[in-house]
Amino acid sequence: QRPLATVVIGGLITSTLLTLFILPILYRWTENRRNLRIQKPILSILVIAFGMIGWKTNAQEGNTSEVISKEQAVEIALKNYPKLKNAQRCISQQKAMQGAAWDLGKTTVITSGEEISEAGGTYTTYGIQQQGIDLLGIPAKKRFYQDQVKLTEKQLEVSELEVATEVKKAWSMAQIAKKRLELFQRLDSLYSQLERAVNLRYETEAISRLEMLAAKNRIQEIEIQKKQTRNDYLQFRQKLQVWLGSDFEVPSQTEISEELLGQNFPELANDHPNLLVSKERLEVASSRIAKERSRFLPDLNLQYGKQQINGNDRFFSFQAGLSIPLFSGEAHAQVKTARIEEEIAKENMHFQQLQLKSSYLAAIQNYEKWKSSWSFYQDEVLPLLTEQRKGSLLAFNEGAIGYTELIQNLDNALQSELRALDALKNYQLAIADIEFFLNKK
Repeated sequence: QRPLATVVIGGLITSTLLTLFILPILYRWTENRRNLRIQKPILSILVIAFGMIGWKTNAQEGNTSEVISKEQAVEIALKNYPKLKNAQRCISQQKAMQGAAWDLGKTTVITSGEEISEAGGTYTTYGIQQQGIDLLGIPAKKRFYQDQVKLTEKQLEVSELEVATEVKKAWSMAQIAKKRLELFQRLDSLYSQLERAVNLRYETEAISRLEMLAAKNRIQEIEIQKKQTRNDYLQFRQKLQVWLGSDFEVPSQTEISEELLGQNFPELANDHPNLLVSKERLEVASSRIAKERSRFLPDLNLQYGKQQINGNDRFFSFQAGLSIPLFSGEAHAQVKTARIEEEIAKENMHFQQLQLKSSYLAAIQNYEKWKSSWSFYQDEVLPLLTEQRKGSLLAFNEGAIGYTELIQNLDNALQSELRALDALKNYQLAIADIEFFLNKK
């Protein structure tokens, strides 16, 4: 039985080696010879494809957005924003309307005959008639169209100031969103250490499973908040892109206008663009009254012709006259309407002055509030937060504090820094409002 068992066992070992090693090697060698010519082109194609993918990846990574300051963002928006381009076109449109002040009426070419008989008659061989020549109304209409040009120019200044203010705010919102994202990115390493510490203490049964799960849930919440903050940042960049017409990056460094620090704000200037627009609207309403009243002035009519009388064509004729609108109900209605518009423009101008001054005072108070708030966080709170986080984690690792106290300390530090960013955001928005009232683009 022993020799038979030896033979059987040896056969099993030999067949196993043959199946596992010899046959696969022979099959691989045969297939390699058959597909050798096919594999070389395929290998070349794969190398080229991966090379192109790598080249595209490098190109995309190198395509980074340009970082611009707040002043650069305002400059780009004032140059490219479509609303401002349309406002400039409105100025050109009003300038083109100045030619409407010159109304020389309509030209009529005539021919006629009078006292026609077999013996002859009086014929006007040709004649030219000019009717409705409004010479006396030219000064009033010219002033009206000039005031319209001035109004559109002042409206352009207001639009530029409003666009500059909105761009500053959009830039500040994008920067604050970026700072929030960077805050959560910095917390990644800290909460990674916390997760390792929690796992270690759970493995050593220093904390319960419930405490371990609660800690992991809090870590997951921080990760979710980071993703939400990243989405917020992309959205604010998109809003800034609408103003600039292209994608730009904002810096992380805080930019505060040094000109406003410690400044005693002056009274609202009388030449603020919003006030000038109200005044120009009143001027337009007044000049429109004069324009409509000029419709009561007479129009000049002229006529010239060459005549033939009884076969003799050496005669000429002319005629001059005035057209006076004695019973023009439309002209009276237009004058009355223009006077009402003037009264409306006066009320709007006074209301605009009061509203602008009130808004200016409110903007100053808002600026002072957020300036002091940001100064407090910048000088008193932010310098201690990093030390507070590190100290809390160290105390937790050493067992000096528990999980609940650690999470509370970390959350308090996070909320303090988020409140600091809110204060900075509102401070920058308040600066943009103040600069609007100071007519600073």
